[in-house]
Amino acid sequence: MKNFVLAILLLFYTGQLFAQNVSPREIVKKSLLKTTGGKQMKSFKLVTTFDRPGTVALKQTQSGPMRDLMESPKSIAPDSAKEQMANEIKRAGENFDKELIAMYERLVDVSIADFNLQKAVNLRIGLTSAEDTSRTVMEVSDGKMDAFLLNNPALMLQYMAADTVELHYTGLTNVGNEDQYIIQVKIGGKWVEVMIGEESRLVSQIVIPQVDTDPLMGKGPVHYKESSLFTNYNKISGLLLPSGLELTSTSFGVKAKYNLAWSHINESFPDSTFVREPTPEEKAQFRFTDIGNRLSVMELTGGNFGGMRTLVVESVQVVDLFTGFVYNEAIIGKMRRALAEKFPGKNIRNIFGAETVSWVQALSDLFDVGTELHFPKGLGVMSEDQLRRYNPKEDSTWRARLSDGTLHPFETGFVKDGYRILMLNSNPNPNYEQWQACYYLSNQKVIYVNGYLGNEEKERSATPWEKRLYEVITREGLAVEKIVCPGALSRDAPLTISYEELRLRVTAQ
Repeated sequence: MKNFVLAILLLFYTGQLFAQNVSPREIVKKSLLKTTGGKQMKSFKLVTTFDRPGTVALKQTQSGPMRDLMESPKSIAPDSAKEQMANEIKRAGENFDKELIAMYERLVDVSIADFNLQKAVNLRIGLTSAEDTSRTVMEVSDGKMDAFLLNNPALMLQYMAADTVELHYTGLTNVGNEDQYIIQVKIGGKWVEVMIGEESRLVSQIVIPQVDTDPLMGKGPVHYKESSLFTNYNKISGLLLPSGLELTSTSFGVKAKYNLAWSHINESFPDSTFVREPTPEEKAQFRFTDIGNRLSVMELTGGNFGGMRTLVVESVQVVDLFTGFVYNEAIIGKMRRALAEKFPGKNIRNIFGAETVSWVQALSDLFDVGTELHFPKGLGVMSEDQLRRYNPKEDSTWRARLSDGTLHPFETGFVKDGYRILMLNSNPNPNYEQWQACYYLSNQKVIYVNGYLGNEEKERSATPWEKRLYEVITREGLAVEKIVCPGALSRDAPLTISYEELRLRVTAQ
């Protein structure tokens, strides 16, 4: 028995000595030579487009606080309700998967970097709609290359080959039927694992450990990993570069495949490529769409502020607004100027908010003489006392506006100038749940909804909020022709849907 134990120990220490004798720098240098042929990557352009979901697309691969929270009500529900709750959770997950995939399908990322100029630019197209483009210009130096290293095998190897960079060889693993060297390197304060094929000598995978120290739900911290799997290497301008990328996160289980198109390797770019990007406030614009009956929808475009949509009701002398808010004074100032240009000489009479107002000061440009702001009363952490208690200036603004009759927080039963509030949750939990409110415009036979009602697919299942809205309309016997401003997560949402579309969607189930 002792001889057996000694044999095992000898085998273990022999393996340890072998691992210590393997030079990670030599592995990296051989991989770098195979990848670049002795060249150095000094500039490039990379276009990344969505290919398709991976084998575990958009599914959670590990338990987490959010998943546990979604499942917890089911565990304490009566048996008669458990099956219905399970079906609702499943349907919500499937709808979210479809929306998320549709969002990925629309996205195009373009990265351009010139390391001689030490400048880079990233363009993201289609984040919230097909026309939205965000553009970020950055300085690139030795201390600001994390994002480029983690998505560019050639750059990663160039970085790792430097004698000043600390490397650790941790052993072999098998990925894709090939043994892979695992080498650790520190990037942005984290030890990252880089896998290099023993035979191919190409970077196959980069694994990044992550820690969410402040998760949305739960006490945390939550530990997870993000990995980039590179496939289909091809020679481009003398360098071997991957044309396929598969990204995986063990936190949410997101796994998606992308196509990589490399160009302009070691070519110079004109200075205009890296001109300063306008600020989000400078890029923001408002556009109006007439939907009939003296109604128009005012949309915030630019992609940085959530695509706010405002319903504008025009009368002979004034306008009334139904909206959610962006608490940005520059954006609100632009909004006011756009309204003045579209409706010259007309003051804002009423502003109807579909959610509690968290920052009155930021909305000051919307107040004309006599303007009144109506909105659901805040509850829990969004209550007025909680919102104002740590901000003396905001508190004094609230008190002054309440005193002069500008602010009108309400709960239920609210009616004003022919407009009526509809509460979709009549008994919210006062500790945390907020009122879910929409407005009924009786003269126009229109309901304004701020937020998500779903996309325009007629065959999909109705969401819980659509069902609640339909129940309220039916119970109250309201004459409704259209619903204005349903938002959507993943595509260009319609400005309106007809009541008939809503009815068919709900009653078809």
